[in-house]
Amino acid sequence: MLPSNSQFLLRAETCSIIFSLLYGLGLRKGEARRLRVLDLSLAAATLFMDQTKFYKCRYIAFGPKLGNRLQQFLGLSRKRPPMKRTKP
Repeated sequence: MLPSNSQFLLRAETCSIIFSLLYGLGLRKGEARRLRVLDLSLAAATLFMDQTKFYKCRYIAFGPKLGNRLQQFLGLSRKRPPMKRTKP
């Protein structure tokens, strides 16, 4: 398990959900990096991928198991305290 630290509080959970998206939905690394909460529709069980390979857009459907995992992850990330920014 990846330990969390003060700069990355949900490190293990974040890596787990990213690997689930990469493997379960066949996302590319760049697509996973560019994902935003706005791209997720839990009600429609879809992810909107903007500017994919060859600058195309697409919707990707996901199943109930991944939907539950995404919902749990969003709940965790909303509960975490805000990050403290340090000056360089």
